Amino acid sequence: MDQTSAIVVEWPDERRLQALGVTGWPILEKEPSVFNRCSDEPETYYFLEGKVVEKTAGVETSIRPGDLVTFPQGLRLHGMYGRRYASAIRSGVNS
Repeated sequence: MDQTSAIVVEWPDERRLQALGVTGWPILEKEPSVFNRCSDEPETYYFLEGKVVEKTAGVETSIRPGDLVTFPQGLRLHGMYGRRYASAIRSGVNS
């Protein structure tokens, strides 16, 4: 799969979360919506609550609380926030 079409989902343990410094990341909160966007830089999210469905290159990915998700730079996304969600976010660095 092309790097710009791959969403990477991990299920990290506490040690991995501490190593990444997730508790120090800013929190992003979104209300239900549908969106299209292109990531300008690599982004890593740790999902805290809610559910998001992302679609890229014909592949649909469901994201739930506890998922650590990396979006590579240049990734084109179509997504849906089915309900309010919150996540910690780090931009500009691959996890």
